[in-house]
Amino acid sequence: NEQVVSGDGITSSSIVTNALRLTLDINIIGVASLSGEIIFGHSEAAVSCNSGDLSVSVTSSPDPGIVGSPLTYTITVNNGGPDTVTGVALQNILSLPGTVSVDSTHATDGGSCIAAGLTVDCSWPSVPAGGFVQATVVVTPGGGGATSSQATVNGDDYDPDVTNNQFVANSTVTDPGGPGGPGGPGGPGGPGG
Repeated sequence: NEQVVSGDGITSSSIVTNALRLTLDINIIGVASLSGEIIFGHSEAAVSCNSGDLSVSVTSSPDPGIVGSPLTYTITVNNGGPDTVTGVALQNILSLPGTVSVDSTHATDGGSCIAAGLTVDCSWPSVPAGGFVQATVVVTPGGGGATSSQATVNGDDYDPDVTNNQFVANSTVTDPGGPGGPGGPGGPGGPGG
């Protein structure tokens, strides 16, 4: 049984197999001799795996956010190719001050999102090479302070560069009615301002 394997072992490989090889060496007494090879069954198989460089980025608007007003996070997933990537999954973990919940989510290009607390999971059947998809997450901050949005993306196919599969966007939420804010204690128009 002979096998010949070629390819880079990551995105492609090829196997050629000779299923059965018989070597004959027959000597007919005093008359003649016969030798040779007979090969039964020959098969070839080629395997190719898709490869795509997924990356992710996050923006927030407005920046900074304002307490009591909608804050929209836009998460963009890019596929740098060379192939379409299937089974693309995005997870976005939010950290915001005060009492807050996710108001709404949306995914473009046939994707879907679901929120559980401040974690949003989105998925797309595929993202073509050179293409991108987006998810939006809308929240209403309940307090002022630091915020973060951590997005992580992966797919079913080989990714040659996983260093760009995570992105963290840090920002702030301001409280116009808080200390030092307009209308707040010590702020313009507020008591002591």
